[in-house]
Amino acid sequence: MVVWINNPFDFLPGEGARLQRYGLLARELVRAGHRVIWWSSDWQHLKKCKRSAPVEDAEGLHVEIQLIPTWPYTRNIGLRRFLSHWNYARQWLRISKRWAARHAEYRPDVILCSLPPLDTVCVLPQLKRQFGCRCIIDIMDAWPETFERVVPRWLLAPLRWRMARAYRAADGISAVGETYQRVVDTYLGKESKPRYVCYHGIDLVPEKPVEKGCGTTLRLLYIGNMSAAYDLGTVIRAVAEAHHAGCPVTLALAGDGPQRLELEQLTRTLKAENNIHFQGVLTGVSFETLLRSADVGVIPMFAQSWVAVPYKLADYAAYGIPVINCLSGETQSLIERYQAGWYYHATHVEGLRHVLCSLLKNKEEINIAGRNIRRMAEECFDARVIYPRFVQWLEGEDS
Repeated sequence: MVVWINNPFDFLPGEGARLQRYGLLARELVRAGHRVIWWSSDWQHLKKCKRSAPVEDAEGLHVEIQLIPTWPYTRNIGLRRFLSHWNYARQWLRISKRWAARHAEYRPDVILCSLPPLDTVCVLPQLKRQFGCRCIIDIMDAWPETFERVVPRWLLAPLRWRMARAYRAADGISAVGETYQRVVDTYLGKESKPRYVCYHGIDLVPEKPVEKGCGTTLRLLYIGNMSAAYDLGTVIRAVAEAHHAGCPVTLALAGDGPQRLELEQLTRTLKAENNIHFQGVLTGVSFETLLRSADVGVIPMFAQSWVAVPYKLADYAAYGIPVINCLSGETQSLIERYQAGWYYHATHVEGLRHVLCSLLKNKEEINIAGRNIRRMAEECFDARVIYPRFVQWLEGEDS
């Protein structure tokens, strides 16, 4: 069958450190004999810059990538981004119809569309009527619920109305966590629809991860975006205080985002440049080397972010890196189930500092948790296991 994927946020092949959700799913769809068209944006969400065209299939996925002209935006939360998403959805609707008319062999049997953005899932009913295909909403993040942390809930009523219509029109709903399927229940009630949960996957490193916490310094790692959704200021303060108090802790931050300059300034203010290092966006060997050198990873996300299970948990787990986490809910439950890390409360500098200093005194605890989180990776995040099952679910809905 012909599968269209629409997601404007994930790295395209060759852009990032590794294939993410939709690249891995596209790979498995192709392996199963399906044709895949990946609709994405010509605006790179993480770096906030235009993508180069054409995009090379650096990973050898054999996927057709179509870039949609997108209005630029520089802030993750703001009117300009919402207008950009609105225009992106309208452009997709217009361009895809015209493109499919010229390439009849690529008319979709299934469209899998990520949420967010909200606007793209809202145009799915029109594409369903146009092509007579099935439409699946794949929930990456709970929109509009995630914005409850920045605006009053009642202001989101129009977006909830649109989201309810989209869920009711969809032929199936997949998600990266059970958390999001419970959100769907609040919209659909007892209405029955095919559902599926597939965590973010990763290609596991084949060799056994190295032992962690063997040196005299605790090497802490953060990978990902540097935006207001992450409590990175608390992490930097806790690391600086621990180091100044005689607990040798280093922090490496790999990634970029709108708060990077502010965080770098905070590091200088705290006189912590010697043990806190900003690595930028890493790929390939540099990224792998950084992961292999880390003792413990950190997931400093606010509970109000509505994130169920973030990408970075899979990255840490694949390399046997136990985690210090302040994200409650499904992520906390996974970590507790596998005894793969430690919890602290967001914004509590003293609590995080205490965890860091305690781990320095008990290195074997780090090694035990590292082996446990590797087991989590093998059972929950192994891309070569979970994505073929996802493909089977998509195929099964065609019967």
